[in-house]
Order: sequence, then C-alpha cells, then structure tokens
Amino acid sequence: MKRAAGILALVVFALLASGAYTAWQQVNNDPQLADHFASARQAAASYAIISPAIEDRPFIGNSSAPITIIAYLDFASSSTQEFARTLWPQIYANYIMTGKAKAIFKNSLDADDERAMSARWQRAAKEQCAGTTAIESVLESQDLKTLDRFGMCSEQRVISQLRQDISENERYGFQGISPHFVIGIDGNDNTLITGIPSLTQLNDTLRGYETRIGE
Repeated sequence: MKRAAGILALVVFALLASGAYTAWQQVNNDPQLADHFASARQAAASYAIISPAIEDRPFIGNSSAPITIIAYLDFASSSTQEFARTLWPQIYANYIMTGKAKAIFKNSLDADDERAMSARWQRAAKEQCAGTTAIESVLESQDLKTLDRFGMCSEQRVISQLRQDISENERYGFQGISPHFVIGIDGNDNTLITGIPSLTQLNDTLRGYETRIGE
C-alpha cells in the first residue's frame, strides 16, 4: 500500500514537472509572453524592496507623524501642477494639519538631467537647497517663478541627494511619469501610487494606514 502511494506521488510529481517545463518552454518561445513575465518579475521585485531614503529631505507636517507620504515631483509637469491644485489642499487639511501624516518631497529626475544640467535639475537643486520653504511656496502659488528668489547651490549634500533621487527613479521605474507617491508608516511597508490618484483611492490608502496604527 505504501509502495503504491509512493509510486502515485512520483507519477503526480512527474506530471506537474512536465507541465511546468512545457509552460516554461512556451514562455521562452513567445517573446511577448517572455516580456510580460519579465515585467511582472521586475514589478514584483520593485514593490518588495521599495524603500526611498528620506533622511534630511524637505517635508511638511509634524516630524513625528507616523504616516509618510513621499512624493516624487516635477513642478514643471502638468500632472504635478494638477496635484498641487486639486489633491494637495485635501492632503494638507485632512492629514498634515491634523498631525496624522507628513509629506516628504523628492525629485523626478534622470541621469540626462544631471549630464545636461537641465532646467529640471536646477529647479530640483534650488528646491533641495531652500528646503521646505521653497516647496511650500511652489505648492501654494503653483508658479515656478517663485523659485527665482531662491539661489542655486552646489553643496555636495544636495548633489548627493539629487543623485540618490536619480538612482531611485531608475530602480523603481519612475522615469517618464510624474508624480509618484510612496505611502507608508515611517517610510516603511510602502504602497506605490503612480500618477494622479483619485481622491477616493488616496483616502482609502491613507485610511488603511490609519487603521493599522490605531487611529
């Protein structure tokens, strides 16, 4: 009886292995399927390890607020301007002012921006140098000209932070779309939102974290 059960188990295992091998061959022989699987693996890996560096970054809110809203922004993009106009007032009133969350600001940049010292790179440097004051002024006015009153700086700290943003944009596949939001608890256990979320999606995500911290 035991021998028969063992043989049956081997047969089942062989059939499963054969099916898996056949499926693997189909994926590798079909470039489109292979691309889909590669993209899925890359996305899963990014979600598993997404953990932006947030030390010494401009933020708005109470430093001890448990929920972190990390925003990768390019204030010249129409989508970031839409965020500033439509969603930011809601976030500020319902989560920042109430002490539930703090918003931490990073930059949508790529390696070409640094090589060319692009306008986007220079804006990011000004924002990073001036910190929260610059971010608040642009969010409030939605006018890039407000950055003109802030000087450009070349502090090594700022350059290192902008390069860190470039690295994270590349690692997490953020290029080409702005803004991105990484929401979590103290910068960990994060949820990624790409582009402009609906107010319902944003509120549902934030309320989920409120529930987890017992708010």
